[in-house]
Amino acid sequence: MALSVFYRAIKSRITDLAQRSKLVIGQGIMQTDADNRALVIPTGLTTVMTFLPIEDQCIFAYQLENPQAIPSATETRLQIAQALIPSAHYDAAAYEFIAPAPGVYEFFGGVGSQDTTSQSKILSLYVNAALFRRLSFGTYASITRGAYSSGPVPLSAGDAVALYVSFGAAHDADAVHTWFSGRRIA
Repeated sequence: MALSVFYRAIKSRITDLAQRSKLVIGQGIMQTDADNRALVIPTGLTTVMTFLPIEDQCIFAYQLENPQAIPSATETRLQIAQALIPSAHYDAAAYEFIAPAPGVYEFFGGVGSQDTTSQSKILSLYVNAALFRRLSFGTYASITRGAYSSGPVPLSAGDAVALYVSFGAAHDADAVHTWFSGRRIA
């Protein structure tokens, strides 16, 4: 019974937001409310999530513009510089995100290759040129790609974050499937 009351309250809030934003429920809505908080209603979900004000989120997304040669078994900084969602906080010349303020951030990345042999792949997140966290590792065959999350990453203002990869054999990172994105979450 309590779940039904909760569901009706959420549905009423979603309907109200949809009417005020003139969008259709179920398509996914992102708008700011009177307090300048981003309110998101993802497709198929019936909850409202509140995030930092949009101007504080530091959202960015970049991808590899051209294939990049990766030497065998060497952790190499990915030269991700083509803006999908540009940000003043992403240094495309250094291929790194610079935290503008202290907080908790979350990063996502993926790397692809056209190599069809089974080999190891390690995707890593570096903070201030030091390994912070392995995002993925294992042995893959065919086109290797995927989306990996860093989980929460506490940063200080000025910290630099970059994505690195190591393959078991030398070959190119695929431009189409190699990307780096992130945002401040708290």
